[in-house]
Amino acid sequence: MPDCILIREIRAADAEPIACLFQETIGDGGAAGWTQCAIENLIQENGFGFVAELNSAVIGACILLTSGEDAEILNIATDFKYRRLGAAHKVLRAVLLASQGLGYSRIFLEVAEDNFEAKSVYQAVGFSKIGIRPQYYKRGTTHVDAEVLSLELNSFR
Repeated sequence: MPDCILIREIRAADAEPIACLFQETIGDGGAAGWTQCAIENLIQENGFGFVAELNSAVIGACILLTSGEDAEILNIATDFKYRRLGAAHKVLRAVLLASQGLGYSRIFLEVAEDNFEAKSVYQAVGFSKIGIRPQYYKRGTTHVDAEVLSLELNSFR
């Protein structure tokens, strides 16, 4: 089934399914800012990204914001029903290759220190930890630190 996953650039029409995806996959109110309107605005400004489609449905997405020579992954998510098919890895590779081709030198992201699945995907493509944002993510009534990761695109293959 993973070979049936199509990876393509985000289009304005993807804003609604991406907003739904982000709201379904981010718990404890963390997706409040990921509205359809916010995604549309991001796509029209300095944002870009890719989606993973299966049977014409968006099952994964990654959105970046660019500034100067750097890019930041703002969010990457895969629908719970389609995890472990390689969609996140494929979307991430597409983002990294496109960023490299557009001349960006580095990509940054934050990931919850307890999100071991995501961290393994990032480490597999070469991201490394460069810092911590204390108590960055909310988990019910507690908070979890975020690890700040970076990848030098000249080393990505």
